[in-house]
Amino acid sequence: ENFGFGSLSRRSGLSSLRAADWTPRIEAFQKDDRFIVRAELPGLKKEDVEVNVTEDAITIQGERRHEEERKEDGFYHSERSYGSFYRSIPLPEGVITDSAKATFKDGVLEVELQAPPQEVSRGRRVEIQ
Repeated sequence: ENFGFGSLSRRSGLSSLRAADWTPRIEAFQKDDRFIVRAELPGLKKEDVEVNVTEDAITIQGERRHEEERKEDGFYHSERSYGSFYRSIPLPEGVITDSAKATFKDGVLEVELQAPPQEVSRGRRVEIQ
């Protein structure tokens, strides 16, 4: 039952974090003339992450590793888990993808692009009947 996937950690009180089950939290919004995507990537370095931009989407992918060792009262416990993640965030029509810039600070990846000009951002309010 659950060989290697949390059963031991529940009994021993070790962290139940498993890299294979992890998906980064994403926030996407437009602020003034910028479209911004932020991804929370705690414990990762920028070298662990790859960002690709197409006309339709931003793709964030990488690998997260979790290693834990514990020595206590005559026993030694070592636990390792690895897992890759992949997120694709659709871009609004008209975003200027050539303007994409990415920064990574304190475990937060931020990708910023120039938002579409007003005339491209079509839409209207729809009254609910």
